[in-house]
Amino acid sequence: MSANQESLRRYPTRVMDHLCGARPRTILRLMRDALAGLCRRADTRSIFLLAVREREDSRELTLIQSWSHLRGADSAVAAFKAPFPLVRLGRRVESVLMKSTNPVYVTAGSDGSSCSRLMLRFLESQKTVGCVLVPIRVNDRLAAVLMLAHDHGVSHLESNDYLSIQLTGTVMMMALKSIRNGAKLRRRHRRWKAVADNACDFAVVLDQEQSIRQVVPFRRQQDLPATGQLLASLVDPNMMDRLERTMEAVLQSNEPQSVDLRAAFGEEQPQWYLARFEPQTGRHRRRMTVFLTNVDVQKQKSEELRVMNEHLQRAARLSLLGQLSTEFAHQLNQPLQAIMNWADTLLRRIDSGKLDRNKGMESLQHIIESAEHASRIIQRIREFVQHRTLHLKMTGLRRLVDQAIRMAEPRLTDHQIKLTLVDRFEETQPMIRVYADETQTTHVLLNLIVNAAESCNEVSDRAGHITVILEPDQSQHEGLVVVRVSDNGTGIQDDNPDHVFDKFHSTKAEGLGLGLSISREVIETQRGKIWCENNPDTGCTFSFTLRTFSDDGSDTVDIPVVDDPDWED
Repeated sequence: MSANQESLRRYPTRVMDHLCGARPRTILRLMRDALAGLCRRADTRSIFLLAVREREDSRELTLIQSWSHLRGADSAVAAFKAPFPLVRLGRRVESVLMKSTNPVYVTAGSDGSSCSRLMLRFLESQKTVGCVLVPIRVNDRLAAVLMLAHDHGVSHLESNDYLSIQLTGTVMMMALKSIRNGAKLRRRHRRWKAVADNACDFAVVLDQEQSIRQVVPFRRQQDLPATGQLLASLVDPNMMDRLERTMEAVLQSNEPQSVDLRAAFGEEQPQWYLARFEPQTGRHRRRMTVFLTNVDVQKQKSEELRVMNEHLQRAARLSLLGQLSTEFAHQLNQPLQAIMNWADTLLRRIDSGKLDRNKGMESLQHIIESAEHASRIIQRIREFVQHRTLHLKMTGLRRLVDQAIRMAEPRLTDHQIKLTLVDRFEETQPMIRVYADETQTTHVLLNLIVNAAESCNEVSDRAGHITVILEPDQSQHEGLVVVRVSDNGTGIQDDNPDHVFDKFHSTKAEGLGLGLSISREVIETQRGKIWCENNPDTGCTFSFTLRTFSDDGSDTVDIPVVDDPDWED
């Protein structure tokens, strides 16, 4: 017997000692260490431990832990991350694993019935021609499969070696099961402790027909005339469906269930109770005990608090709307000013008799677009009062930018300010789209252009010039575009440029200091970023990012939360 074989046959005992006392937060790391040792002793390239879970009509494999000497083994790990049917290992493989304790050797040269496409891809990822599948049985049930990838052929290990590998896998699976069961017991203990800490008012014992056989008082000492009555007769009729579903779930699962119910136990009017249904065992399995705690006062207070919070939120929004009225008027003034300028230009051309049909149609189109923008601003004000969200959708970036520039054009022309658009997507992605609220984002860009124009007006020694730049984000965040508005005006007279985004911070005597604050809210709500910085020579640059994708194709952004109670410590 070689030293490796001797070490392998002693290994199950070592793994048992290694996993003894493991906790939910450390068990996976310890199992990885155990697999690493098994991989060395069995002289294999990689080893994967896959759990078998029973489903209604099939069995699924889920990766628990793995170890590999190969740097490129991550692709195989990724392939096994999602659960997949056991049959995908091959029908013959599934049959052998389910019926016996013998390992199955699979090679790339096997026929289609014994080596599935999944196994072929796995062998290719492991850069090997063979793999041994070792069934792990717990309580005479296939609980897991150990996959050992190597190039040593079918006779690489003896039967006793495979027995040691099976014992090692069994030890790991039983340790994992023990830890999970312990976590469940601790959770159940905490629930019972909470019940004990908040002792119920009384309990009722129900028979098979859900009649009350006995009333057990706890905090509530007065007699209850409930013995002999059906529990359903004391419960609010509107709660009957909830009551029946809960009781059926308790009988089917043999697990306790808690539910809020309105019932009258000696009171003139039904009151709210927290009811915990506990099944009985043995020959009285159809009976159950219901522990009841009166929570009527808490329910009423919670409802009053909810209504009060709704009123406070609406009052706060209306109060804020009052503060923002000047800002909304400023937002509306920009498209209205554009309409007036384009209409004035059209009238002058008509009056001079030099009206060109195409130029006239262009002016009318600008008037229509500005009127539509004003209409959308009014709609956003209404939605603000009604507490709605931004309308996020995929929209053309150039369409959004061109609309903002057209609306700012009359003001720029009046003040003889030149605007240059630099589109670094024009050659590679001329139709690039972003995920944004078109109206609000257009107004953010328009606000930045107008602010830049006002900054240029304050400088008299040079002609005003604004540059709008569209370019990919140069950081490591993929899927972002950057929109920049750069000017040669006065720049930011503050050591900390981010202060310009603070509410009520303004450099204008008549300003409220809300325009840039609202712009930041719009951009950050769309999960972008907005910032500013002084240019090296003159003026400053405002920049913001927009996403070129949505999370799920909807107009809301959801953040998934992973919560696996089996790993609660």
